Amino acid sequence: MKLINRILAGLLIIIIPFAAIAVSTNILTRLPDIYAYEFTKSRVTEEIDLTAKPTELANLFSSYLMGKTKELQLVSEYQGREQQVFTMRDQIGMYNIKEKLDRMLIASVLAFFMGCFLVYWLKRKGEKERVRTASKYGFAFYLLFWMWTLIAQTIGFFGGTLQRLIFGSGFDSESVLGMLLSNGFFQTFMLFNFISASVILFVIGKLIWKFTEERRMFIY
Repeated sequence: MKLINRILAGLLIIIIPFAAIAVSTNILTRLPDIYAYEFTKSRVTEEIDLTAKPTELANLFSSYLMGKTKELQLVSEYQGREQQVFTMRDQIGMYNIKEKLDRMLIASVLAFFMGCFLVYWLKRKGEKERVRTASKYGFAFYLLFWMWTLIAQTIGFFGGTLQRLIFGSGFDSESVLGMLLSNGFFQTFMLFNFISASVILFVIGKLIWKFTEERRMFIY
């Protein structure tokens, strides 16, 4: 039984940071805020001579990734004439991203319920301290993941990083989508994802410690 509890605690070390990152990634990519922020800050629409406003583009990405629209397409004035902005390759690329996000969302829900079960099981078996230790190691594993991601991006090696896993190897740099979702966008995405996931991980950790704290008896 002790061996089983150790294995379950080991699973918890992986599940905790995965759930935080998966939830954070889905929130950021599906809401329009990060797109509106980056498109406005970089003024990319002006640079590529696209008349669509940053907020309009942001809502377009958000609506598509949230399943409100079936196709990522925009008719706007581009390079002096009105035309469809995104190519078929762009649409296929975004469809693949949406599929990955949907799978990650399902996996994060399953991880959440599995994590709750593991914490409950280990607590019932008198392994409160093991649960707390697992949460500490989970936090360390989380930091190692982001350190690896930062190093990988710094040296230009994208294999295994969150950017590669979600967005693939990138888009055609000559297409509108490639210019919108440029390296500047990815850097902003990674920064906001780290902050968001850290907050989620902190909340998870607080809940775990609250759930596993020892009950104290007060004598008056």
